[in-house]
Amino acid sequence: MKVTLMALTGLLAVASFCACDNNDDTDNMNGMVNATDSAFVLSAGMSNAAEIDAANLALTKSTDSAILHFAQMMITDHSAAQTSLAAIAGKYNLTVPDSADAMHQQLAASLALMSGRAFDSMYIHQQVTDHQAAVQLYQNEENGGNNTDLKNFADSTLPKLQMHLDSANTIVANY
Repeated sequence: MKVTLMALTGLLAVASFCACDNNDDTDNMNGMVNATDSAFVLSAGMSNAAEIDAANLALTKSTDSAILHFAQMMITDHSAAQTSLAAIAGKYNLTVPDSADAMHQQLAASLALMSGRAFDSMYIHQQVTDHQAAVQLYQNEENGGNNTDLKNFADSTLPKLQMHLDSANTIVANY
């Protein structure tokens, strides 16, 4: 009796583990969202909002044509990215934040108090830092995300983010 009970318990345990293991490719195709995907949507949304806010500030504070051109590119590209991200996230009941995180709000407040070359220098240096982080964020989604739509979004957006980083690095050489 004890042997039968132990064997039955063992079979139930194995069956339970097998039933829980349904992480097959169809889950990926069906759009399951994992923790990496959820964190990506949150971080990417706040990042886009921060880039747009800082760029709008740059358009009013800077007189450097390279900074002005870069800022306009940030508004155009990050607004488009935010719209695309929101459309994808909405399909999976995820909410994209429409405001920057507290740190970037604080940075924007500091930038607002600056002008001239000091503003330009702080703005463009922050853009380098932010775009390095954004590139890493999107690479993490490509490598660790589960949702095909979000991974494809990350993959298609990454070259533009890398171009932003390259542009910011070119401009920062003047500061």
